[in-house]
Amino acid sequence: MKIKLVMFDLDDTLAKSKCDLAPDMADAIERLLGTRHVSVISGCRWEQFLGQFVRFIDPKFYGRLIVAPVSGGQIYRWRSDGWQLVNSTSIGVSYDQVVRAFDEAFAVCGFEQPTQLWGPQFEDRVCQVTFSALGQQAPHEIKKTWDPNFEKRKPLIAELKKRLPDYLSIRAGGSTSIDVSGFEKDYGIRQVTLQLKDGINEEDVLFIGDAIFPGGNDYAVTKTNVRYHPTRSLEHTKELIELILNDEDAILAASRRGVTG
Repeated sequence: MKIKLVMFDLDDTLAKSKCDLAPDMADAIERLLGTRHVSVISGCRWEQFLGQFVRFIDPKFYGRLIVAPVSGGQIYRWRSDGWQLVNSTSIGVSYDQVVRAFDEAFAVCGFEQPTQLWGPQFEDRVCQVTFSALGQQAPHEIKKTWDPNFEKRKPLIAELKKRLPDYLSIRAGGSTSIDVSGFEKDYGIRQVTLQLKDGINEEDVLFIGDAIFPGGNDYAVTKTNVRYHPTRSLEHTKELIELILNDEDAILAASRRGVTG
């Protein structure tokens, strides 16, 4: 076995944005967990991971599953008495400071607030603050059409970078969100590999995500030494899982390695 750990993005890679994991995808993930470690890394909070993903996986596989909320700012592992937070990283600025920066950016950019919201726009994820333009519970179908080319969020991100500390990562996340954190997924990927004590390093990892392109929230994987392969859809993700299970050489040949490789 050449791929010892498979890492996935969550939204639009394993499930539709903020939607439950489908039974066929859960089955594919469980078959993969039967052969090696699996990790899922996303900008969402642990509570969303529990409701959207973890509860659909048979607990007998939890020992090989590593969950990395808020882009790896938190790491959860299964222990004999339940899921435990084993690593957490501070953002280094307050929630109120981030919200004030957004308000200033809205004014400068002339940002037009949506006429309808589905829940609050801002969410404090402890080590990340997330702005969701349509609200945290907006329907997937509406979110996908709001800013498909990131054009509405690009000027906001540029203004936020002028108003917040340079070390912060400010990026488009998902379909309608902007995430503000102290790190990107390259940091989270490294934190996940550090959790494994049985000789797994970045060279043994394959990452699969739907946004491995400049400006995408998975692009930071290219800063690591892991192999990565983009997915076009949930169906494509299942096809890639089948390749991992049945023809590792084929998917390794089709994958790329990060810039540090």
